[in-house]
Amino acid sequence: MNQLSLLALILTISGLYTSRLMVRIAPLMSEVPLKTILATIVSAGLTFALGRLQVLTRMTGATVVSLQTLGTGLLVICSAYILIPYFLTILTRSGRYRVVDVLVTTLYWTATGRGSIQRLLAQAALRQGDAERALELVNYNAKQALDQQYIGNDNSLLIAMQAFEILERWHDLTNVMPPVHGDNALLAAAARIHALAQLGELGRARAETDALEVRWRAQGQGPVGYRSLGLSQAYVHAARGDVHGVRSALQSHDIGVKELSLLAEAAERGQQPAIAAQFYTKAYSLASAAQAPRLAEHLQRLGKPLPANRKLRRANATLALVAVLTVCYGVQLFINQSLRPDAAQQMAGFIVNWPVPEADAWWRYFSYGFVHGNFLHIALNMWVLWDIARLYETRRYWPNVFTAFAFGTFFGAYLTAIAQAGQQLVLVGASGGVLGIAAALLADALRRREPSERALARGLLQWMLLIVVFSLAVPNVSLWGHLGGIVGGFLWGFIRQGLPASKRVDQLAAGVAIGIMGYALLEAGGWLMRYGGSL
Repeated sequence: MNQLSLLALILTISGLYTSRLMVRIAPLMSEVPLKTILATIVSAGLTFALGRLQVLTRMTGATVVSLQTLGTGLLVICSAYILIPYFLTILTRSGRYRVVDVLVTTLYWTATGRGSIQRLLAQAALRQGDAERALELVNYNAKQALDQQYIGNDNSLLIAMQAFEILERWHDLTNVMPPVHGDNALLAAAARIHALAQLGELGRARAETDALEVRWRAQGQGPVGYRSLGLSQAYVHAARGDVHGVRSALQSHDIGVKELSLLAEAAERGQQPAIAAQFYTKAYSLASAAQAPRLAEHLQRLGKPLPANRKLRRANATLALVAVLTVCYGVQLFINQSLRPDAAQQMAGFIVNWPVPEADAWWRYFSYGFVHGNFLHIALNMWVLWDIARLYETRRYWPNVFTAFAFGTFFGAYLTAIAQAGQQLVLVGASGGVLGIAAALLADALRRREPSERALARGLLQWMLLIVVFSLAVPNVSLWGHLGGIVGGFLWGFIRQGLPASKRVDQLAAGVAIGIMGYALLEAGGWLMRYGGSL
């Protein structure tokens, strides 16, 4: 299987997931799902067509090149409609609105298509606390909504209600007729309960909270309704100034900016300004750029200075790891070009049964994770690393990212050495380390009981199963390296849960991991100094 065929296969698999998402945000026969489904079908066809490109070597070179050019062009077009929705979401979260608008206008040509994508992006804007942008994306018209003539769907109305909640436009929230079916109805009901509590109508707020619980149980007790119910109960307790009640309602929820703000509100209403200031300060330290100004107003009202060390939501450890791996790939290209095409792989790869000096060196169990087979190999690894490690870093203190990566990398090589001891192979790539981080995240999710954690665990298990199937189906993809990475990540995940909950423990473990990996890379460089001249 050549690189183009492998890329087509990856796009096909990604397209199946993207198509599922697009069908959820737009009617099946509308522009957005149809384009994504068509791109997925074309990618699947190219997977087989390009896979047979080797057979065409008997034909003229011009014919092969033209087929490669055609396949590359089609894959670029397919990737636009399969991958761009995810990049648009990332750009929206980073505030790159002009770029987003240009891409949406270029790729989607109908009002229905653009509206569907804009609703998806509005949800991303809401997660960043940018309510004004969310309202702009769904083109919300308050007068039409009051007249029940708002042109949109339940998702658009829900986004508008959530935006009103962020902007504290409580009367607008109570005037809107919310959706009545599905999980969206539960989210809308929670937003309405928040408005009633803020307006002092606690009797109605409690009654609607009880009704929400009845609906949630009737709909199967899903994770969205569980969160909506917990927040609704917290809204009522916060309006009464009951900090303990808010804590109790949120005891099984992840505590973020919204939850901390509710605790602060409850403390403030309960005549505990010092405690309120503590909660607002912590919320401010975690807030996005769009959320920070409103929290700053609360702190200033309480006469408290703004924290000088507000934490921006940047995955610094993840970014550092991606940067190191990318730099190492650049060094690898330079070495290969200067000496021979496989010099860096011989220098740092995990080698089994090949006549290479120091093939059994211990440092190869770590150094192989910093070299890759080609650009596609590292691009895919960095893409997955960026998504998975950021999520793990937000849940665990940042040093855990490096430790989980080291565990996954080591066990990827270790399991390969055991399972393929009689074969000749060269193992390279960060996949084991990336799967180590994913498995540590899964171990973390499996120990929690919230519905959202169970959903995360299911998603990770499905993704890992897909990786295993991919490893079996595609030649030269290491099954045991991937399985070893999962084993190593699980091991670290459960070890960490058994250690004291201390940042010093995390820092010590990461220091050891970084030290070992750094020394392994130095040893690989020493190998090049010792044997590079003979390559």
